[in-house]
Amino acid sequence: LTFLAAPVREKVLAAKTGAAVIVSIMLALPAALLPIVIAEIWVGGRADYHFGGHECQLVARVFLGAALVAMVGFFIGASLKRQLGAVILVLAWLVFVEPALGGLFPWTKDYLIGPNIGGVLGDSGSDIPSFGHSLAVLVAYLVVLGAFAVVLTRRRDVT
Repeated sequence: LTFLAAPVREKVLAAKTGAAVIVSIMLALPAALLPIVIAEIWVGGRADYHFGGHECQLVARVFLGAALVAMVGFFIGASLKRQLGAVILVLAWLVFVEPALGGLFPWTKDYLIGPNIGGVLGDSGSDIPSFGHSLAVLVAYLVVLGAFAVVLTRRRDVT
């Protein structure tokens, strides 16, 4: 129905991408702020408690990670006709396919989406890529998935 009202499909996809980013940030807001408020109430009066740069960086990474994951999810959902299929595909990919690929071909771990989301969020570990590498890989995924979604949406007939 949206494509009948606005036949330029790229504009519709861009608007829906923006809406997905806004909603993801709104959903991440309580998840990021609630622990800060609880910590302030619980230990805010202690002399060794300082909310500073590291915590602000972590909150910013949560918002960035939420926006990136929302865009990835939207582009996959826009590429497929059935949203349930998109959800099942993403869950199967993250739970089964990525660990299998990482185990069989260890050199692929730096280019899989799951560890790179962890890198953007600031996870630590020997198998987690750096923030810069993770951000570059996720942007590459977004470009490819976005182009794929535009091409498939253009070809799809509105019924």
